Amino acid sequence: MPPYRQTIFLVFYGTFVGVLVFSGWYAWFSWHRYEQDSEYRLTLESDMVAAVTQKLLDGHASGLQFLGVQLQRADALQHPRRARTLLLDYQKASSETASANLIAPNGQVIASTAIPAGKPLPDFRNNPAIWQGFQKVLQTHGMRVYHPLRGPLVGNHWVIRLSRTVFSQAGQPLFVVATPLRFRGIGGFLSHLPLRTGTAVGLIRSDFYIEGRWPVPQNNLSKMLAHPVSAEGALRQALQRDPHARHGTYAGTVAVGDHTYRFGAFTRLSHYPLTAFVSVPRDQWLAAWWRRHIQFPLIFLIIALGFSLAAYRRILGDDLNRQNILRRERETNIFNEALLNTQSSGVTVTRFPEGILERVNARMLEMFGASSQEEFLGHPIREFYLNEETYDQVTVAKQKSLSEGHVALRDMPYRRLDGEIIYIDISIQRMDDTDGVQRVLGTLVDVTERHRLVDELARQSFSDMLTGLPNRRALDAEIIKALARSARQEQLLAVGFLDLDVFKPINDTYGHDAGDDLLKEMARRLQDAVRRLDTVARMGGDEFVLLLEGLRSMDEVDQVLARIHAAIAQPFNVKGKMVSIQASLGLTLYPFDEVDADLLLRHADQAMYAAKKRASRTQEGWVQLYHPDLGTITMGDETLRRDFLRALASGAVTLRYQPLVALATGRVAGLEALTRWNREGQEVSPDRFLPSLGVRECQALGRFVLQTGLRQLAQWRDMGLDLFLSVNVTPEELNQPGFADSVFGILAANPGIPPEFLVLEVLEIGEILEQGVALEHLQRLRAAGVKIALDDVGSAYASLLRLKNLPIDEIKIDQGFIRELSNKPQDLIFVESLVNLGLAMGVLITVEGVETEAHIALLREIDVDYLQGYAIARPLPAEAVADFVRTFVLGTGDTNTPLLALYQHMGWVHAAEESAMNHQGYEHAELAACPITTWLHAHASELSEVETLLAEHETVHALSLEILQVRQGGTREDLHRLLNQLHAHNHLFQEGLGQAVKTMRENAEANQ
Repeated sequence: MPPYRQTIFLVFYGTFVGVLVFSGWYAWFSWHRYEQDSEYRLTLESDMVAAVTQKLLDGHASGLQFLGVQLQRADALQHPRRARTLLLDYQKASSETASANLIAPNGQVIASTAIPAGKPLPDFRNNPAIWQGFQKVLQTHGMRVYHPLRGPLVGNHWVIRLSRTVFSQAGQPLFVVATPLRFRGIGGFLSHLPLRTGTAVGLIRSDFYIEGRWPVPQNNLSKMLAHPVSAEGALRQALQRDPHARHGTYAGTVAVGDHTYRFGAFTRLSHYPLTAFVSVPRDQWLAAWWRRHIQFPLIFLIIALGFSLAAYRRILGDDLNRQNILRRERETNIFNEALLNTQSSGVTVTRFPEGILERVNARMLEMFGASSQEEFLGHPIREFYLNEETYDQVTVAKQKSLSEGHVALRDMPYRRLDGEIIYIDISIQRMDDTDGVQRVLGTLVDVTERHRLVDELARQSFSDMLTGLPNRRALDAEIIKALARSARQEQLLAVGFLDLDVFKPINDTYGHDAGDDLLKEMARRLQDAVRRLDTVARMGGDEFVLLLEGLRSMDEVDQVLARIHAAIAQPFNVKGKMVSIQASLGLTLYPFDEVDADLLLRHADQAMYAAKKRASRTQEGWVQLYHPDLGTITMGDETLRRDFLRALASGAVTLRYQPLVALATGRVAGLEALTRWNREGQEVSPDRFLPSLGVRECQALGRFVLQTGLRQLAQWRDMGLDLFLSVNVTPEELNQPGFADSVFGILAANPGIPPEFLVLEVLEIGEILEQGVALEHLQRLRAAGVKIALDDVGSAYASLLRLKNLPIDEIKIDQGFIRELSNKPQDLIFVESLVNLGLAMGVLITVEGVETEAHIALLREIDVDYLQGYAIARPLPAEAVADFVRTFVLGTGDTNTPLLALYQHMGWVHAAEESAMNHQGYEHAELAACPITTWLHAHASELSEVETLLAEHETVHALSLEILQVRQGGTREDLHRLLNQLHAHNHLFQEGLGQAVKTMRENAEANQ
């Protein structure tokens, strides 16, 4: 063999041995590197699961805390119905809540949304196992996470039981709020992650009970949940080995699910006894390592050996030439480039310390919106950082990687070439090259969606979705801080409640989209008008709250209010038309009004309503400053008051009597005494002079009405008329110490009138009905047999909130809800809600404002007790009452109106909603049999867009039928989706019907 051939032979075989050694080293190095990268990826995934779970539990912890405050304020232990209403509202607000329960410290369940109303509620004292654990719950502060359920899957979702104990100021437990939470949000989140095949994700408690696992284990699930995981499992051993570490990894046979050998990582949650874990089977781990690090290099090695063998033979055969060498080198480079571009993460090689990009892969181009590598190569990487702070942070990390070998950073902001900001997790590793140049290898994973999801969850919980302003939850937190700052700095805090005066007409005229645009523009103007340290929040609807801080004098208040007034006074562009609106602002000042945050808001609200009553809408007249006498003394003058007292003494003040008809009999059952003042030749109604009277005049008027009315009632009873008398009582009278004794004295002077035939109508204004004097009067009068009625229910902000706490026998629904029903049948839902409220309280229900035969026909279908209004009779003089009472019989009313048909239509819509929420059955109403269908066809020629109404009505019926079908075999998510669609289409139908009826009546009036 020639010497050169022997040399070539030795070189070839030496190279072959070197390749084998290198292959062994590469296999070891790639396994070690893949193990590090996979552990890092598993840790990132467990971090994301932990972060989402933490956000979910924190949100429900805040929700339970807020629900506890509501229940405590509502005295829920003494009012189970009110408690159940609050629990149902909480359950509806969160689709992930399976039920909500209120439990007394003695173990008795007070209210539960899981048990139908009227059914017996459980008592934990009857179950020793539950009672022993419940005693621990009573001593727990904050939210408690329970052991998993034996059968936890409801609708393929895991359920975790949560509870929160509410304590008194003395530290004693008041009650426990408990709710099972469906973890379906985790499943939805996992579906968006690029998880590997066979990945298992779950939650394990600190006492090693499994709280949840995805995918759900299929074998022995109940047995697995009944005991902690086995002490021999790799996950439990890892958690016990390092009990305080937030992150960790493990490898071995797991005791959860399929009992396979797995690699995994875990992350412990803050404040909760839970740990999130993510793991993959060993066979999937090995297969992925083979595909990513061995398969292509092995192919490359075989090809390289084949080329080498061919080269050897070519060299030995003198067939090798320079062209073939260059061609094979190009093929090798192409193969290496293809291997680099198959990575799912962005890869960069950066020369350090210059920070010059030398190499990027295809994924890097895609992440940054580049079309070619020329847009990266040779450029300083500094160009792609969002700001200098990010650049400095990454530079420090790269320097650290040069000394330690590897560094990782999370959620780093970068700027794409199109200007969009993205967030990236970076892994930086030192490269050991032989040319003496320092380089770092960067692996970049785009986590923008994860970052946006976390930010969106945080933003939505504290922001109004329409305007972006702080919502009620954020306001509650901010006003407490503002009160503390005001007390600490000894400066004024102004709390303002602002309401738009003409917002509803704009909604009705231009549509809800235009109304939303106006609200957004109003929010922007208010923010521009106040100072940077002030707060503007939206309470809902057209109501805003202002917190004006750091005020040293009223001059500063006036300056801010002047800017706000100027901003509101500027016309608004509503669908191309310039519209001017007005607003009313109620203002209260702390510490002059030294009460808590809730009362400050209510005082400002009360002052706002007083501002609305003013006739003047000047720059000063649109604002009302709260004072304790607000609602007692208005804008009346002394001259009018003296004139009134003279008129009362001279007989110029008389009474009229308006009949109240009992719906059960159709006959007159009682009369309401109404005041009339014959002044300057005209009969003046109370609404024109009563607001101007002082306390003395109101008391004199009250005695006159009561004495005159009872004397007249005695005469009618002597004539054989079995009637009761209803008399209005002003808040000024009710707040006087001797009011109840005065009523008893007048009753004693009329012995023929039993106390139960006297009804006192109380109009709630401000907080008079919460004061001890007023409540004592009501309780004494009611104990003596006098009936108490609350007048104009639904017309004021506070009435419904405090209604259940008042000692009343009757509610009178405000006439404003009834009068406009003929033109706005869609408002029927408000009347129905008030009637249901009265029925739930067990009080009598009187409906005022019955002015048409259509009203009578409708109210005959609704469960009310008395009707009152012009359709029955106008207020009568005393001498005309007896003949009217003897002859009047209530008719059937006009049934040829949409009101009656719409009420029946709403009945089965409510039944469909109950079926979706509580899985109860109901009878589906066929489209042809619905009264609305008959009415629409009968009046098709008179209605505008009748085809649209018929189509929308048909959609409502179709959705209700689909709810019935899905309830029998669908999921709860499908039911909620259909329920939302039913709400939306039913609302559109009612709004369209109301507008069509209004247009039909306007056309009919124009043609008369």
